Amino acid sequence: MSDKKKFEIIQSIKTVSIALLSAICAKQDFLHIHSFFTSIFTDKAYAITITLFSAIFTCIMIFIEELLGRFCTKVAIAFSDSKNNINIQNVAALYFSEYDTSKLYIEVSISGTSAFFEGQKVCIYFPDWLTVQVDPKHHEILNVEEHVLKINLSKIKGKNGNADVTLPIEIIKDKVFDKSKIEITASLNKSVKNIFVRFKTNSIQIHNESK
Repeated sequence: MSDKKKFEIIQSIKTVSIALLSAICAKQDFLHIHSFFTSIFTDKAYAITITLFSAIFTCIMIFIEELLGRFCTKVAIAFSDSKNNINIQNVAALYFSEYDTSKLYIEVSISGTSAFFEGQKVCIYFPDWLTVQVDPKHHEILNVEEHVLKINLSKIKGKNGNADVTLPIEIIKDKVFDKSKIEITASLNKSVKNIFVRFKTNSIQIHNESK
């Protein structure tokens, strides 16, 4: 499921929850607010009460989101064809040299408690016509299994729960393929712990041509 879809679902749940809570509180005359408005606005008291409770619950939701955001674990994976031009907002493009090789840069940014990252991995799926080679000094963080590049988050060291590392990956085109380009992205392995994770990534288009 995409981040956009998740956001839309969460927003819908929040809207419905706020509406239901507001209606229940107004109906039960919680804090006697409805009675107060009835003495002033006879016909519109119920609508005004619901509006007031909606505003209150919206403020509470915003406060909770901000509070959770301070403790929420964050993982960001950004692809680029250049070490000096990494932007997670962009869809990167990768081209091969005349020798059918290319270099991909992956920037990994994590924030959160170290206990969460234990056993957590990010997976990047490559097609079978590409060979992925990892720098030996990054073998503790990176592992390639059957065209799947796995990033071991627990091995990325940082300070105070924050870490940023840029990993160079060598890509070799093994054979001719008929597609002009293919797009790859990253995904966080499924786990109950990932419910409160803010995961963000861009994608990169691998072009079957030289630039």
